Amino acid sequence: VINKLAAFSVGYDTNINFGTNNSEINLPGFGLVTLNKSAVKQASGFAEAKFQLMRKMSSKTKKSFLLANISHRKYFKNTDFDLIDLDLRSGFSLVHNDKKYQFVVRDRPVFLDGNFYSNTFGVDAVLKNKLATDMVMSTSLSFENYDNKKSHLIDRKRALLGIKLEQRSKKNQHQYSAYTGKEFADKKAGKQFSRNIMGLAYKGSHEWDSNNTTFISLAYKNYKHQAAYPVFPAKRKDDCLTIRVRHERKLTKKTTLIFSASHTNNRSNLDLYDVKRNEAKIGIHYEWD
Repeated sequence: VINKLAAFSVGYDTNINFGTNNSEINLPGFGLVTLNKSAVKQASGFAEAKFQLMRKMSSKTKKSFLLANISHRKYFKNTDFDLIDLDLRSGFSLVHNDKKYQFVVRDRPVFLDGNFYSNTFGVDAVLKNKLATDMVMSTSLSFENYDNKKSHLIDRKRALLGIKLEQRSKKNQHQYSAYTGKEFADKKAGKQFSRNIMGLAYKGSHEWDSNNTTFISLAYKNYKHQAAYPVFPAKRKDDCLTIRVRHERKLTKKTTLIFSASHTNNRSNLDLYDVKRNEAKIGIHYEWD
């Protein structure tokens, strides 16, 4: 089976570069410093196009897939942050009684303003256990390598251990998850970019009728850096909360109208990294076999 999807949307982003709220900061030992414009938050409208191609193969006990996602976001004000994001995945799953074993290999190259910015390569191993007709528990172990093409000091490897509970009914779905992990800098000089990670998340959906479905997600992340930045005496600690709401209205069997909004608030013990971001968009996607 081959599925194809095309989506087009327009929207507004209050912080396209996830930049700091203030253009000036007071650095210990340096005094008042004016930041480069690229580090300060910038707002802009945008247009976005997404394309997806998935090939699925299945038998009674085995399923495999190939997935390619590409998204291109064009900002109206500052093209320096125009983004091309590729998500390439391949994997398989084996079913044995009430258990499913899944293995996924993924690669994610990102291009910023037409230049190769970063690449993330990862592998995921997942065990799903069916607890009841409408309930599934899964545990996962992930490893990934982040390669930044602009600065090798922030290259790092990441290991994550997660657990997830999924509940489904005829009209509602709920997903609760938690994870913990570590990041390790590739170079000793970049140890300040290594972090301990902890996260909690909830995803839910409600089907109002055959044409309307609403989705909501809440995600909390806690980061503790393992070394202090050279210009700050304290190690960086961040708490990040993201809220997303999305509504889909089916227009035809293959065409769906989408409304979405999100809010992200990152609080840090270093004021420089206090960041807020809001985004709203409306779009349409078309799916065909």
